[in-house]
Amino acid sequence: MTELQANASLLASRLEDILEELPKEGYKAAVVVGLVGRIIELVNKTVEAARKAKCLGEGKGSCFKGGLCLAKCGGIFVSEAEGKVTIAKYSRNAFTAVIEDNKIELKVDDARVIVEPKTLTFGILGGKGFVWDNAQLNNPDDLYNKNYSIKYALRKTGRPVEKSLEAMRMCAASSAIVC
Repeated sequence: MTELQANASLLASRLEDILEELPKEGYKAAVVVGLVGRIIELVNKTVEAARKAKCLGEGKGSCFKGGLCLAKCGGIFVSEAEGKVTIAKYSRNAFTAVIEDNKIELKVDDARVIVEPKTLTFGILGGKGFVWDNAQLNNPDDLYNKNYSIKYALRKTGRPVEKSLEAMRMCAASSAIVC
């Protein structure tokens, strides 16, 4: 997972570079900077969730050959195979996140987000299936024009990751596992 964590850190670093290049004055700029900041935060929390799930699995002795680790905490597991890490939580607040080289994909029942170095692709469940769109992260006008849909997709996909992180923190503390 260390190599993928490094790749995810590189992705976050590239997003921070984009953030630095964005205009900083005015309402529109504030909205755009906030969106990119949320995307960076989501990338970092997703990587942290994968790391913590693996640490809990190792600490509880529930990692198996083939790269599967069960966190034994709220239905969370992490799998490492073929150059990608998959973290999933089933039951309440279910989600799936796939961390690959320069790409993170998050899925919940009614929203999807794919973060790449210069592009955010997002899908929101509509009446006839998913409605997909993408935004160029280095284009403030594109981000601003799609800001409500992007915020919705980020909120829907980010909330389960945050809830799972909190559950894993409590689980680690109650099990005396340092992650």
